[in-house]
Amino acid sequence: MPQDDQAVTQVFVSYAHDDDAVLDFVEKFANDLKYYAFADHGREIKVFVDNQSIIWGEEWRAKIYDSVKGASAFVPLVTMRYLASPMCREELQLFVESAQNLGVKELFLPIVVLGHKMITEDSDNLATRHVASRQYIKLKDAVLDGTTSSTWRKALVEIASRLVDGIERAEEHLTQGAEQLADESTPTRAGNPDTRPDDAPGLLEVYEIAVENVNRFGPLLASFSAILVEFKEKVDKLQKRAPKAGGNIDQQALLRFANNFSPRAVEAESLANELERSATQADQSIREVHRMLSQYGSDQQKEEFSADVNGAVEAMALIAEAQRGADEALKQSKSIEILNVPVRAALKPLRNGLNSTSAALRTMLSWRELADFT
Repeated sequence: MPQDDQAVTQVFVSYAHDDDAVLDFVEKFANDLKYYAFADHGREIKVFVDNQSIIWGEEWRAKIYDSVKGASAFVPLVTMRYLASPMCREELQLFVESAQNLGVKELFLPIVVLGHKMITEDSDNLATRHVASRQYIKLKDAVLDGTTSSTWRKALVEIASRLVDGIERAEEHLTQGAEQLADESTPTRAGNPDTRPDDAPGLLEVYEIAVENVNRFGPLLASFSAILVEFKEKVDKLQKRAPKAGGNIDQQALLRFANNFSPRAVEAESLANELERSATQADQSIREVHRMLSQYGSDQQKEEFSADVNGAVEAMALIAEAQRGADEALKQSKSIEILNVPVRAALKPLRNGLNSTSAALRTMLSWRELADFT
């Protein structure tokens, strides 16, 4: 029987808007999920679906830890378009990182709409690996059969059941010692000094963790930026060799370009993956420092933190500029890629890397808001 005083749990549905523009199923998914959660389990949920460019808005990033601690669930509707979107990947990775740190992986329930054969644990895409690590639900047949089909109804009943079960298990887990769990698993406890447990990480300790995380970015950013600059220079040279009458670039020159740049593109992808992973991990410690300083930090500590954050953001702005140049060079190279399969294969890792850095940069550039304590 449903409990009258039971709190309404928020469920955040994340999706790529290009997918919904073609498949037109997200609104029906949200409404049916809410219906079956209550009709079959007596569990009232509030399904949050945003129609803007990023699902939870800018405030979500700052509140994600509290959302996980409150047993709010995250349901991404996954396709290859979703996994290629820096904004969608950022949402997924930040939530998963928080859920893992609190030991409540059940709150992450991925639904694979299309592309399940591409969901592998050895993928170069960090978000893809997160989905592959969970027992995800396939929704392809249900979507293709239509939202009024029996296939759809059966799928939504299963999803609602898995969702409610996951929420209840997470709530039980968190109730049995949420604060102790948070202290042990991640440096995200920011109470008053007088109320903090003796073994809780102090401000200095958390600050050192944040600085250590940020310091990892320097070499990664420098190496990745150098590859982007090198790539743009090579594309510019190829373009200059093209006949002025609009003819094709010499195929031998294209093959040399592909052979020479391919290892660098693979290196760029690896660097970008590490940057994306590091940014997600650093986000929590940096935001925790901000929360702790806001509550009991001195003015001097706040000023030093603001200076550190502004310095980090300035460094990110430099890589953002290099990335814009690489994006432009990739647009220029499309005419080259059409002409040559080896060139397309050589540039694929670089495109993947740029998606990873876009997700990382969105996370890191958001830290500029943390420099202000007013």
